[in-house]
Amino acid sequence: MPCTWTPSGVHLVLVPGLTIAADDLALDRYGQKALVTVQWRGQVCHRQRLNLDDPRQRKTFVERLVLAGQQAGMTLQTQPLRRMANRVTPAVLMRVGEACRQRPPTPPRSPAEEQAERARTIAAAEHAAGALLNDPAILDRVCDAMWANGYAGDLTPAVLAYVALTSRFTDRPINLALVADAAAGKNTTLDAALALVPEEEVYEFSAGSPRALLYLKDLRHRVVVFKEADSIPNGGAAASGVRALAEDNRLQYALTTLNRKTGRFETETITKSGPTGLLTTSTRGLPHQLNTRLLPVPIAADPDTTRAVIRAKAQQAAGAAPPRQDREPFLALQRWLALAGCHPVIVPFAKVLADLMPKPLNVRLRRDFVQLLSGVKTLALLHQRQRQQAPGGEILATIEDYAVVEELFAPSFAAIAEDLCPPMIWDMVDAIGSSEKDISETQLAHRLRLTKQAISPRVRRALKEGWLVNDEPRRGLPYRLRRGGLMPGDVLPLPEADAVAYAVSGVPAAVRNAPYLTFAADLAVQWPDGVTVAEWVGQGERDPGVVRQRLDALVAAGLLVHDPARTRYGVLFWA
Repeated sequence: MPCTWTPSGVHLVLVPGLTIAADDLALDRYGQKALVTVQWRGQVCHRQRLNLDDPRQRKTFVERLVLAGQQAGMTLQTQPLRRMANRVTPAVLMRVGEACRQRPPTPPRSPAEEQAERARTIAAAEHAAGALLNDPAILDRVCDAMWANGYAGDLTPAVLAYVALTSRFTDRPINLALVADAAAGKNTTLDAALALVPEEEVYEFSAGSPRALLYLKDLRHRVVVFKEADSIPNGGAAASGVRALAEDNRLQYALTTLNRKTGRFETETITKSGPTGLLTTSTRGLPHQLNTRLLPVPIAADPDTTRAVIRAKAQQAAGAAPPRQDREPFLALQRWLALAGCHPVIVPFAKVLADLMPKPLNVRLRRDFVQLLSGVKTLALLHQRQRQQAPGGEILATIEDYAVVEELFAPSFAAIAEDLCPPMIWDMVDAIGSSEKDISETQLAHRLRLTKQAISPRVRRALKEGWLVNDEPRRGLPYRLRRGGLMPGDVLPLPEADAVAYAVSGVPAAVRNAPYLTFAADLAVQWPDGVTVAEWVGQGERDPGVVRQRLDALVAAGLLVHDPARTRYGVLFWA
């Protein structure tokens, strides 16, 4: 009969009533050691600790088993001792030793036991997370914890890093690169976020261990962190693995191996499923292949931030720092999300958000927009107990989720815009008035107090990007320049949350401005008796929840009236 695994070792039934148990297992360079017990009908016949890989000890164990039986008054002619002598042999002990080596560190449990253990773990995590699970502003509590635990300066990068770490539960985790000068606090910012996430969810690598990334077993819903971008390998399988991780949120790399049957070298592609996030820090821009795959996060290095940092350090040194906040509720929240949380999220307004993305649309927006949506999904996932669900069980993200993401992501998208259009080019184009025409390079150089040779490369870049237009059709003649299309930085880096809500609902904000006056006039003409939410939604592809929320906000501001009996909304002069 086959050996079975027990919580403490291995169990083998030789014949009905005769069993061998090996417990207290220990494997070292000398072999597999165990405490072996032979029982007959529940009675212990012999127990001894031995090395199951040592032939002499196996033979000695069998001899002592027979001797113990004889001392108990048995003879080889009696059934119990005869069976033990015939069944408990050195070969059987060798088989038990092999089973001990194959036994996993944690023996498998039955489905009922696993389900019960999972339920206990979920209950413990829910209890430890406490009110945090039902808090409508979890990120505010995250900010409070970071402040209490010693973080100083702008919290936006640290909170964004926390959102990126939590986005490992989405289908496309957020990849970040915290970029700043040396000593600006990049790693401190990252550590503030890592402190609120369980250690087992993150793989951290240093300069001495980049290839270790290739040997990780489970990357699903994990985050890989390189504390310095210089630690990211530049070549070989590790480099291709990191690029695949940044592009597809999974680890994929190629290895050249020798086929022993054919004697030829073959290329083998190894893929380790994700989704997996990637975070790093750097004092300079990343290599081009990685730069467009990671969202840059600028870290403030201004004097005010420096003053806040040194004051916080002074408080700690003087013993006047506030008491540190317990991290356990935040760690429990992450564990609850991993075990019991609902991960699929739908962003109902994603198409509207895509249409409202400000121009000009650079090609890297194809990647950055996916990260923006992942941020919205992560906010909805964190607040899933306050969010509605779709018929399929997916969490429905709200405009409020995007409003938070807009604030967190705006500095990153502004940094991207600045990278696409450096300040020197922006200032050069801005030196030409919006209505001016036929400006020559010489005139432009004079305005900027630069030489023509200095501005010529900038002019060519602006012409290529369409920020300037040359109205001189003939080659070889001086440029006749005028302003072209919008430049990055001319508009807000991301659509405002109110603009998204307006586009989704067709209802303006609760402010007496031009959009409201137009809305009120149309409402008075088309629905003089007032309009219901269903009637307004029927005018186009509009979100009923957002429509009701916006109409109620207008009522609260005194810009509309509401008849609860007929569930109708109307303008002020409506009776």
